[in-house]
This record gives sequence, structure tokens and C-alpha cells, in this order.
Amino acid sequence: MMRRPVIAVAGLACETSTFFASRTRAAAFQPRRGDEVIEKYAFIQPGSILGESADWRGTLISHTLPGGAVTRDAFETLSAEILSRLREITAPIMLDGLWFGIHGAMCVQGLDDVEYELLKCCREVIGPDVLVSASMDPHGNVSRELAHQTDLITCY
Repeated sequence: MMRRPVIAVAGLACETSTFFASRTRAAAFQPRRGDEVIEKYAFIQPGSILGESADWRGTLISHTLPGGAVTRDAFETLSAEILSRLREITAPIMLDGLWFGIHGAMCVQGLDDVEYELLKCCREVIGPDVLVSASMDPHGNVSRELAHQTDLITCY
């Protein structure tokens, strides 16, 4: 029997408007962790074609409603948890892939290209040879740096 590829799922998403005076804090995000990540997506759940084709490992996905810039503390807290969970997953095994779910329009106080910054840190954990697929909103921003960190970018 052929080994199924091991694919981690991670992501942060907030459609940010820098014109809002309010700030988006960590409490506004709705995190899902571990198996909750897999349960969110019917198409990768056990019993589905994709669910049976790979060994899906949830880290953390967290989305919030559109709002003002995300606080640096919120971004760093949620990012640290993603990275910690990736380290736990990759300690005993090598990943074959990472599904990186983002919106593409998140702004964080004091950072210019947050999706790239997070993915760069993920790459430091998973290595340069793991296939990374990013899914994002069609009007999201794709910087050169983000594009260089991914193997595939699709819109939802």
C-alpha cells in the first residue's frame, strides 16, 4: 500500500481596512485547532475523496470579520500557535505539503507583508522542499515575496 502524503493545514485571515480607526484584536478571531480544522472542511474529512487521499493534520486556522488593522500582539500570538503546532506535527514526521489558508488583505500594525512573514516562518519549520499551496480571496494581495514562498496559489 502506498503511503498517503501528510499535509498540514494552517492559516490566518482578516480582510483589513486601514481606514477603520478600530483595531482587530485576538478575541475577534475564531480559531479552530487540530481536528477542528479538518472538521471545518467537508472535502478533506475522512470518507471524502481528498480526505482518504492524504493524511490531513490541522494546526490552527483563524478567521475574523473584516475590520481595522490587526494588532501586532494578536498576530504574534496566533502565529506563534501555528508555528508551535507545525513543530509538533513535524517532530516525528516530514510533511509533504502545507495548505496555507489566507485572505490576502490582512494588515498588522508595524508589518508590511504579514502573509509573507507568517509563511516565511512556516517555511523555517517545514523546510524549503515541502509543497505549499495558498488559497486566498481573488482580490487579495500577492507580493513577490509571498509568491516566492508558495508553489501554488488559488482563489476561492
